[in-house]
Amino acid sequence: MIDYLAPLVVSWWFVHFEPIHYILDRVFLRIEADWLHTALGCWKCMSFWTTWIYSGSFIIACATSLTAVCLNKLIYNS
Repeated sequence: MIDYLAPLVVSWWFVHFEPIHYILDRVFLRIEADWLHTALGCWKCMSFWTTWIYSGSFIIACATSLTAVCLNKLIYNS
């Protein structure tokens, strides 16, 4: 269970923590890598990559990303 929950919480924190994104906005404004800036701001993408790096399992990373998608739908109705 910790393989799913810990990276999900870390990725949510990373995406929604404003001081980090203030720095990322400044950095990516200079290097013009919009695709990377968008990926670092997406909770679903960050949960996938964080889990894959943390656990090393592609299946667990996909399940965690799917969980992020479902939670995003429940929380934000989008």
